[in-house]
Amino acid sequence: MMLLAIIMMASGSVWGQAILPFSYDDGKPATNVTGLTQTGLGSDYTASPKMKFDTAGDNLILFFTGSPGTLSFKIKWNQSTAATRFPGDFILQESADGSTYTTVQLYNTTNGTALTNGTVVTETFTTLLSTTRYLKWIYTTRNNGNIALGAISLAASSLPSSPTLTAASSATVDAPYDVTFTDDAAWRAAITEITVGGASLDVSAYNTTVAGKISFTPSASALLQSAGTKSIVVKATGYTDAIVSQTIGAGVATALTIKTQPTAPITNGGTLATQPEVEVKDQYGNATAGTVAATKGDAGSWTLGGTTSVATNSGVSSYTNLTASSTAAVTGAFITFTLGSLSVSSTTLILQLLRLR
Repeated sequence: MMLLAIIMMASGSVWGQAILPFSYDDGKPATNVTGLTQTGLGSDYTASPKMKFDTAGDNLILFFTGSPGTLSFKIKWNQSTAATRFPGDFILQESADGSTYTTVQLYNTTNGTALTNGTVVTETFTTLLSTTRYLKWIYTTRNNGNIALGAISLAASSLPSSPTLTAASSATVDAPYDVTFTDDAAWRAAITEITVGGASLDVSAYNTTVAGKISFTPSASALLQSAGTKSIVVKATGYTDAIVSQTIGAGVATALTIKTQPTAPITNGGTLATQPEVEVKDQYGNATAGTVAATKGDAGSWTLGGTTSVATNSGVSSYTNLTASSTAAVTGAFITFTLGSLSVSSTTLILQLLRLR
């Protein structure tokens, strides 16, 4: 068996990534079996299927590169006490990232191919997702006997590959952006769906009619209006799925909100007892960047001191040393915070207390 090892980091462990087609029909895999990682498997059976799942939580993971085609494997239940059908829970799962798994097949008393004591069953699956890169077999509920697994075979997808997608640089929620690729008109014409984070994107939010690019319009779909890194999957009939990781930045600031209201200093001229925090958000409510300036908002005779211009951190300008001083009692004092043409004012708590001095 010829396998190319590609060393990658996943979930804090070193993984080998198998190249398709992949096959394995032996016992509990050692660390030198590229693509396979096991947890808790017991001593091998002498004949195929050899791998033994004998404790709840035992699992086997296959990590591979490329879109999967047909999967087959042998599975057998070896009972501890007499039963007509395997009564536990044994699951085959798939994942694109090795973190979030979905069930391909559940085996128990009512689901999946009936597993009867000592009978080797060959299972075949032809509908794995083209984005799948991890397969996991896991014994989730053990209450009667062990599961044997072996003769794993995973073919590469026979579908032609989709173009390689390149994410847009400096994309934000405020404006359309283009994901680009070497044009394939037939592939573009075959596109049937685009998903963002697993949810189907409305056709009004993208355009595939221009050669070499797919244009996305954030204003047309909430799926494109939150800042962050999105997994975009383009599905086309007769092709493997095309996947791109697209980072979408927040937009320009459109709203200021006082997160924490300021309160008066304990002594005249001292720092405010509670320092204000101001949230900065774009048109879709994403935290965004900017520098917020604090100024005396009223016409009263008092002075605002300290560092009055503060840049946001994760969308919040947090003041640390604003001070307030006055030579006489002041009524109706407040602080105004501004960013460009945006402004918001605090309550008047500060000088309601200051006038007591």
